[in-house]
Amino acid sequence: MGGRPNNRSIEIGVFHAMHGPMALSELPISQAVQMAIDEVNRRGGVLGRTVKPHYIDYESSAATAATAASYLVDRCGVRYLFGGWMSGARRAILRAIDGKAAQFWYPNHYEGFEETRNCIYTGSTVNQLLLPAFELITCEKRRRILLIGADNEFSLTVHAAAKLQCEHAGIGLVGEILLSWTSDLAGIQELVEGSCCDAILCTVQGQLLVDLFTVLRRDDYRGSPEGIAPVVVVTSMSEVCASRLGHRAQGIYSVSGFFQSVATAEQRSFVDAFQDRFGRSRVTSEPMANAYAQVLCWQQIVNDIGTLDPQEIRSAVPGYQYRGAAGWWNFQANFHVRKPMLLGQFDEAGQILPHTVSTFDIEPDPWFGMADQGSRHGRMIRELVQSLSERAQYARESQIKADNYACELDELSFINAHSLREPVRTTLGLLAVLRDELTLDTSMEVNSTLGMLEAMAERMSAMSNAMLELSLIGRREELSLHDLNRSLERAWHSLSEHPAWPSTHFHSAALPVVLGRHEDLLCLWQHIFSNCLSYREPSRPLTISVTVEDQSFRWRICVDDNGRGIPLGRQTQCLALFKSFGIADRDAGHRAGAGLSVVRKVCRSLGGALELETSPLGGVRVVIQLPKNLPDERSSKSPSMYYRFMPNAEPGPRLGGGLPAGNAAGIPPNPMHARGAGQYPALRPMRGGGSAIEHDAAPAWEQRRAAVTLRATTDRSDPRS
Repeated sequence: MGGRPNNRSIEIGVFHAMHGPMALSELPISQAVQMAIDEVNRRGGVLGRTVKPHYIDYESSAATAATAASYLVDRCGVRYLFGGWMSGARRAILRAIDGKAAQFWYPNHYEGFEETRNCIYTGSTVNQLLLPAFELITCEKRRRILLIGADNEFSLTVHAAAKLQCEHAGIGLVGEILLSWTSDLAGIQELVEGSCCDAILCTVQGQLLVDLFTVLRRDDYRGSPEGIAPVVVVTSMSEVCASRLGHRAQGIYSVSGFFQSVATAEQRSFVDAFQDRFGRSRVTSEPMANAYAQVLCWQQIVNDIGTLDPQEIRSAVPGYQYRGAAGWWNFQANFHVRKPMLLGQFDEAGQILPHTVSTFDIEPDPWFGMADQGSRHGRMIRELVQSLSERAQYARESQIKADNYACELDELSFINAHSLREPVRTTLGLLAVLRDELTLDTSMEVNSTLGMLEAMAERMSAMSNAMLELSLIGRREELSLHDLNRSLERAWHSLSEHPAWPSTHFHSAALPVVLGRHEDLLCLWQHIFSNCLSYREPSRPLTISVTVEDQSFRWRICVDDNGRGIPLGRQTQCLALFKSFGIADRDAGHRAGAGLSVVRKVCRSLGGALELETSPLGGVRVVIQLPKNLPDERSSKSPSMYYRFMPNAEPGPRLGGGLPAGNAAGIPPNPMHARGAGQYPALRPMRGGGSAIEHDAAPAWEQRRAAVTLRATTDRSDPRS
């Protein structure tokens, strides 16, 4: 990377990913920076000295970016760094240069909740992107909005701010969809149509955005069931993505600080220079214009104040004004840029229609008004929120690592279970042959040894089967809407061979419809009921009762029995793998002690939880908590598409026309319930095998949504497939 800077050159660092998932997005920005550095040197350099760049390919890795930043600043004496795209990379670079005489210029929009004197933010903040979008939605008198985003901090922050804005503007929020790079988009069109939305706010970017609208705006796209085509607003969608979409981009609105097709004279000069150098067919975007302009802006500031000291630059930035390729910039005291924001509509060629462009002058507010500069406690609030944001990112990264480790453990369990099954079967076969060959007058000691060996082998067989079953949880099938009543009934009848089954008093309330996997839920009920039967109290008939409680955002399902119960203080221990609570009935056979471990894993794979309590009936209460919506998107067992409809999503009062408020607007109830209150299929009390289920026909909109399946994917190939 060269030695320390000399009098003839000023060394800077340029960070862009040339490999990994961000390479496609960052390559054009890197080219814009190269062009800017060449332009700076043609204009005489900085303070009369040429600029020498160190181009760093951080390979879409935040750790690599941090290591390179530390090397450049500590070993090479570099004081100015430019570039980056990922929020994780930006944070890693800022941590690496914290407290040092270095400065980082960041060109991309980001989620906010950050402010440091080591960084100059030239991209847009969330409020600069969101307010023009809501201005359009309000003017169009749209009352039901659907949020579509990616599984990242930017989309999550925009969605959180959008929900507050909806509440403030009296707009109904009907649902939220979060996508990942591995999402299967086959059912996205049906999801959007089924949401009955009349406006869509999309924060997806890059190739995923192109894939999304390629599927969403197929030729058979009908809009909402009422035939209303939703107003679609995409934050920072450039002509680059629009050109890839072709005619499917027609009618989409975008909010950005730069559009190539409506460029000013300064912006047109940048576009022409870029196309002359890299190809006339190339299309530019706001991050490219920001990356180009910020290098020239840095040159101008340094030449104006006459020093390269980052501290002096930081002092000069607030209030500084610059006009260039990205438009007019007015730097604020929070080191963000106030600039004109543009809202425009694309035509069939992927170009912004000039007559549709509106300009908004919005002051950047990365703190969403929580930390007013004039507030007495503003600095404390900013530091606390920024610290929480960093900790949340660290927790998210740790969760991803934990999920990967859990996936590896599942694979190891699967392999070990399969490896053990054959030797155990062979051992059991040999023991059976030995017992057949031995005469009846074999000594008691030999018979005892054989019995002990058979018991150990059968125990090992039960444990290997349990490991195999545990490793398959969350992997056997796709997530879909599932009626718990059906899996419960099937599981109960599957245990009819148990001697205690005919005399058992069994009662179940009507259960809800949840998102789950049929085989996993069947396995859950089988293990719970099997434990009830095996650990019953012989002195009295067994009673099993299943009840459900609606806790607003989740279902609390309780399974009570009047069996032997669990000694106080051992509830947590009983959830461990291969642990049993009490002595099972002799008819239970060889048990591995994994039943509740399997049940807990099923609950967790669906975003729920499992608890054990003492039952009012005198035995055990198994408490199953399942969400009404999809599982946590961070889980490795969760679907790659996180989808939820908002319960009771009702727009506020009518504002100057538009659709009526309340249910008259046609907003259906939460499909995660699949039926309104009191409309679940009724399960009558039953004794033994006597059961009956009555199902009501679901409404048409529900049947349409229930047919949509969300496909679960994992980051690694599954050896069981």
